[in-house]
Amino acid sequence: MDRILLPIALGPLLVACGGAGAASDTSSYLAAPAEADEDGGGGAADTGAGGSRRWWRLRAGFEIVSGRPQAAGAALGLSWVSDDGEVICEGVAPVEAVEVRSVPDPQLLAWWGFTPGEWVSDCDGALGQAPLTAPFLLGVGALDAEIVAQVEGTGEPAADLPLDRLNGAWFQGGEGAPLWVYGLAGAAGAWAGEAGPAEAAPLTSGAWTLEPAFSFP
Repeated sequence: MDRILLPIALGPLLVACGGAGAASDTSSYLAAPAEADEDGGGGAADTGAGGSRRWWRLRAGFEIVSGRPQAAGAALGLSWVSDDGEVICEGVAPVEAVEVRSVPDPQLLAWWGFTPGEWVSDCDGALGQAPLTAPFLLGVGALDAEIVAQVEGTGEPAADLPLDRLNGAWFQGGEGAPLWVYGLAGAAGAWAGEAGPAEAAPLTSGAWTLEPAFSFP
């Protein structure tokens, strides 16, 4: 339960997961693979650190009550990764506020504006600034088959877990920014393989976690 509410360990993908079994076609919204090729997928941002491009991953843990995430006790986790997926540095932040938004796509079940509090990280220089607008947008919706394939291809124990239980984790950097499905989302029971996936709003009350399978440029 602590891992779900306070996702501070931001290393390689660690999921006790599942996904929406009948995955919808959300391929046009996919973020970049968590381990990009040598070209960095053609879109990674150059931070100026040795001329290498850097990618980032986002995690979130919060309690949902009556369909709404609670800012109290919620936490965000951010990790910078290299082109080959190695974690460079990482940070965490509390959540100051959450606002319920109208869903921008029919494949989304819930959509929220998150305002992070102060970030604490071990990142230096250009990597020390979180690449998130305030507020940024997170949601729960359809899980793309490519995310399931990405998780199964990591070689992590996730491949042995019930990938028919979770939903997709969706992200948007701000109004008008690209809309991405980037990972896995679910309540505690879904991650344990005992419930889920969510099929309609409002989402089940309880602890929810969003975990990355793909990275952002």
